[in-house]
Amino acid sequence: MDEINPGVLTQLITSVQQSPKYAQIAPSLVERIAREELQKRSNFSESVKAVRSRLHQLTGAYLPTKVDYAQWSALLGIQPKINMSFANACYVCTLPPLNACPS
Repeated sequence: MDEINPGVLTQLITSVQQSPKYAQIAPSLVERIAREELQKRSNFSESVKAVRSRLHQLTGAYLPTKVDYAQWSALLGIQPKINMSFANACYVCTLPPLNACPS
């Protein structure tokens, strides 16, 4: 097996993931398929086409072009991860002054 040029591999992955259709697919899957296709083909354009074709066969036909993450988060009840120290600071800033609290 020929050694794959890391620069060419990176360029291939970037070329494929520029498409919104394939940008949301796990980078590890794209890399795995890109490695396999680079080993089979010497032509870069053919490799890009082959990777896109395989990704479409695996996932592209089933995934929407754009995923509405906010809608899915709300639907699934997932809360976004936030910086708790920042959240605590914001909460503290919204508290009334101590002298305004009822005794």
